[in-house]
Amino acid sequence: MTRNTHDRVHDHHGSDLDTNIIISGDSLATSSGESLHDAIGDIESWALASFSGGGGPVAIAFVFDGDGTAIPTGGPKCVLAIPFACAVTEWQVESADGISTTTTFDVKKRAYGGGAAASMIGAGTKPFISAGTENKAAPSSWTTTAISAGDKLYPHLDANNNGELLTLTLTVTRA
Repeated sequence: MTRNTHDRVHDHHGSDLDTNIIISGDSLATSSGESLHDAIGDIESWALASFSGGGGPVAIAFVFDGDGTAIPTGGPKCVLAIPFACAVTEWQVESADGISTTTTFDVKKRAYGGGAAASMIGAGTKPFISAGTENKAAPSSWTTTAISAGDKLYPHLDANNNGELLTLTLTVTRA
């Protein structure tokens, strides 16, 4: 299920912020009185993109929850359609619950209506944590950092020894 919300909100300084949020996950159903945060907590993996109406950076986050156990490798773990053209400028992997882990992700994409998903990284450096809780870097030697409007991203968990609650965040700049 995918929800796309667009709402005007006020920050703590009282100015208007134009916010868009996209959520894509295994399933998302809320019952009466249940918050969106509680409903998201019931999903094993989901993706979130949040961006302002301006031309600044956009964070595309994929969240993986092993529900108290190490998350099994494989994929895709979830899928997210990106509605705008952009380029990846940084990646970040975090063990959100602070458990030290060695974890590696691949990011695959395919065009809307296209064939099989292909790795964006190829022989480049994949997003990873090595015996720690977080790591970030600019994409190094990736096959491509470009994402076209409508492309779908598919994160794959290539390696994971201890991570129970992991985030993979791609910082992108809109084209």
